[in-house]
Amino acid sequence: MSRILVHESQAACAAGRAILEGEGHAVVVTEDREAVLSAMTGRRPDVVVFVVEDFTIDLRVLGLVRRIAPALPLIVLSAPAEIHDRRRVQDLRPVYYGVLPVEANELVDAVHGALGRRGDSAGSS
Repeated sequence: MSRILVHESQAACAAGRAILEGEGHAVVVTEDREAVLSAMTGRRPDVVVFVVEDFTIDLRVLGLVRRIAPALPLIVLSAPAEIHDRRRVQDLRPVYYGVLPVEANELVDAVHGALGRRGDSAGSS
């Protein structure tokens, strides 16, 4: 069973989460940025889905996540953003960056792809 950590505050990913849970994935949802960082200290999630609300604060949090877990697959979602903010997201090397609203199947496909990528990198080390 894969562990998926979702950071969101407005249920932007609710339908996708329901599908993933139905597939047997353990999906943990938090609105708390500190909880995302805390999740990096124990048994880490297999994938982090992060809905960006405040580019300044949230990209700092994601930058810390990337420093702690350089190979952890990140899926980043946000409202439409300025080019400089999109570039800052891309600097974090997410496996997927989507603009809200995101269809449930699009999120599920992104998570499946991220899990596959994690399996590929784990098998090659």
